[in-house]
Amino acid sequence: MTEKKLIPFLSLVFLLFFASYSFAAEVHFQWGSSSGDVEGYRIYYGSSHEGPYPNLLAQVGGTTTEHLATLNEGQDYYLVVRAFNDYGESGNSNEAVWLSGSVDFEPPNTFGHVPAKNATDVSPDTNIVVHVQDIGDGVDQSSLVMRVDGETVQPLISGSPTDYTLTYNPSMDFNYGQVVTVEIDAQDLHDPPNVMNHDSCTFTIVNSGISGTYTKIFGDASGADYQGTIQDTFINLNDGNSVNSKFLNTYTWPTDQVANAIILKANLAAIPDGAYVQSATVSPALYP
Repeated sequence: MTEKKLIPFLSLVFLLFFASYSFAAEVHFQWGSSSGDVEGYRIYYGSSHEGPYPNLLAQVGGTTTEHLATLNEGQDYYLVVRAFNDYGESGNSNEAVWLSGSVDFEPPNTFGHVPAKNATDVSPDTNIVVHVQDIGDGVDQSSLVMRVDGETVQPLISGSPTDYTLTYNPSMDFNYGQVVTVEIDAQDLHDPPNVMNHDSCTFTIVNSGISGTYTKIFGDASGADYQGTIQDTFINLNDGNSVNSKFLNTYTWPTDQVANAIILKANLAAIPDGAYVQSATVSPALYP
């Protein structure tokens, strides 16, 4: 007579889970097969870690190694699987745990916006930083989308599925007074995924650093506001190499008439950051 033997199998794992109705969830179990002579498997559960496991959740016949069962979402389950045949049951598989509240119903959310939502007087060279978090199954990184003023951008993504940080460094500074719109979309790793509500916020770039209209004089003319800020010179090419020449003789085209030109160097560092130059006039200094 051939003796039927039962050999413990390797593992019990959750393949996936999803909510089916309020206060309950359908859980898909999958486990490794036993190498013994198996007629089926039984899933047992208890209410504490490492047993005992007095309650039969389900019995699966044949060589099937997966099962879909309904669990009470408000209850903790500590589960094992045993193979069985006419001679009895195998030992326990490793323990799998289903804790109350295991089903993830919550979508990701954003926080830690830099600049802050509705911020004003933001620097034109600002970077944009947004955190996207999900304390359940985690954020699906492939689902993250950032748009700036309606254009999809590619931020640097760092962190982990529980908290991803999106950092965007614009290639050009924003304009003074510009209202910038930042939009974020994401979903989590749950099956089916929980989709985050579309997140949209704005911030406003600072206006020019000064208000009103001001006239300032740069150079060495009498009454100049910023002395020593204008320098001039010439290139001596067309005056017989005379060191006394005060002009660079160039020629217009196509009339081929002589035109005089000089070279100016201006230090305009005194203009405040954020100021707009509305007009500029170059005038000769009057010397005695």
